[in-house]
Amino acid sequence: MTRGTNARIAGVTFLVYIAATMVGMVLFTRATRGEGVATQLAGIARHATDVRLTIVLGLLGNFCALVLGVTLYSITREQDPDLAMLGLICRVAEGVAGMDVSRTLGLLWLATTPDAKALDAGAASALAAFFLKMEASFSASAFFFALGSTLFAWLLLRGRMIPTALAWLGVLGSTARRPGHVFHVVSNNSVRDRAGAVADHQRRRLARAEAIGMKRCSHFRNNSRRMNRGSKTKGRVARKQAAQVG
Repeated sequence: MTRGTNARIAGVTFLVYIAATMVGMVLFTRATRGEGVATQLAGIARHATDVRLTIVLGLLGNFCALVLGVTLYSITREQDPDLAMLGLICRVAEGVAGMDVSRTLGLLWLATTPDAKALDAGAASALAAFFLKMEASFSASAFFFALGSTLFAWLLLRGRMIPTALAWLGVLGSTARRPGHVFHVVSNNSVRDRAGAVADHQRRRLARAEAIGMKRCSHFRNNSRRMNRGSKTKGRVARKQAAQVG
């Protein structure tokens, strides 16, 4: 595929990635709203279809990460093939690590499966609390997202492939994401939850900026091609006229 084709695919994939991630977050948050593990499990039971949809959306988002890794590598490898390859590996690691849906499936099993009723109430509550804690804890997928986005944003900046302001936003936003994850692990629960919310907001802003940048990059290339075709046409007309005069 040509660079322009890869740029268009990356732009569309970014939009799908953002939509899948945001809709999945909204649905899961609504299903687990409430105080206490029992209340949250009851909410999951009431919104079981929404929770299953979040699994599908999560898998779609992680597939988008794989597509983005390939297309961005193709676009940026001329700037630095080694960094582009490392960025590709990070986006692949993001997609693969994010496909682990065992925690969400475990919550669905506890909330909706008759077999789970056989568990002791204390054991079921402890297991559900563990799954919910893991859902809100440190994510290796998000860490690799931040690292891969930093590399690709830097390469896009070096190659002047997207507007400079958007490229710097990508570099700075991705760089700020990684310390946020380290802090997310070592801090206490309340501060950690706030740090995770800020990091998720940065991730959405970065993804939107990259999507806009890829659209502008594709639009710029299309305009350049039209201008080149127009120049060639004018050149042929001028040569024909000159031949007729001669």
